Parts: sequence; C-alpha cells; structure tokens
Amino acid sequence: MEGHATDGDHADPFPTGDHPGQLRNLQILSEITAEKNSTIVFPAQFLESARALSRFVEGKTRHTTAPLPRLDPGEAPAGSGISTAT
Repeated sequence: MEGHATDGDHADPFPTGDHPGQLRNLQILSEITAEKNSTIVFPAQFLESARALSRFVEGKTRHTTAPLPRLDPGEAPAGSGISTAT
C-alpha cells in the first residue's frame, strides 16, 4: 500500500529517554519560530521531560563540582574498617 502511512511512520516527536533528540527538536522549533515570528505551544509531556533533563543536568553538575574530602596521611577513611592505631 504505497502512499498510506502506518503507525510506525508517525513517530512521537518527543520520545521519552531521548534527551538529545528532544533538544534538537527544540532547537529546530526555535529556529522556525524566529524565522516566522511565531509562538511554540509545548505539550505537557515535553515540559515534564525538559524539567527532568534540567534536574539531571543540575544534579550532575552539583556532584562533579563538590570538593573531595582531605585525609591526613595516617588517617583511614571512615567506615573502611582499617585501624590506624599502632
């Protein structure tokens, strides 16, 4: 059946778990609206995905920038079970 679309042909424009794809779609939509002087209306599903991505990025940034604790040369890490007493 040529010329007829199937369910597989109409992919969700914002699939869950595809953050790079979602960001690319947002970039394309932004470019189109800038050219056409238009407004984009986002479905709630996209907004929740964008919030989740934002929380993920903020959490990843927060964990990677935290300073590591300094240990004295003769001190074992807490909870390691290693005794430093002589």
